[in-house]
Amino acid sequence: AATLHLPPSLSRHHPTFNTSLLKPYFPRDPSLGPSAHAHPPPVFSDHTGAYYLIERIVAEKRGADGEPVYTLKWVGWPHSANTEARHSFLIDEPGGKIAI
Repeated sequence: AATLHLPPSLSRHHPTFNTSLLKPYFPRDPSLGPSAHAHPPPVFSDHTGAYYLIERIVAEKRGADGEPVYTLKWVGWPHSANTEARHSFLIDEPGGKIAI
C-alpha cells in the first residue's frame, strides 16, 4: 500500500492505494511531436510577457482593499491551471472594459 499526499480538491478520496493501482510517471518524449494534451501557445508575446485568452471568469471575490479578484479559466487549459487576477490587471485601458 502507498499513502499519497492529495491536494485539497481530492480530499473526498482516501489517500491510501494498493500499489498495483499506481503507475510510474514517464515524461513525454518531445521528439514525438505535439501531444493531444499540449497547451495552446500564447496569443502573442512581447518584452512584457506572454498573453493568453481568457475563456471565462469562474469566480469573483473582493480583495482586502475592496478591488474585485477573479478566478480565470484559460482557453485550452485545464481547470487545474485556473489563476486569480485583480480587476486592475484585466482592464483594457482605452475602453475601460475587462479584456476577455
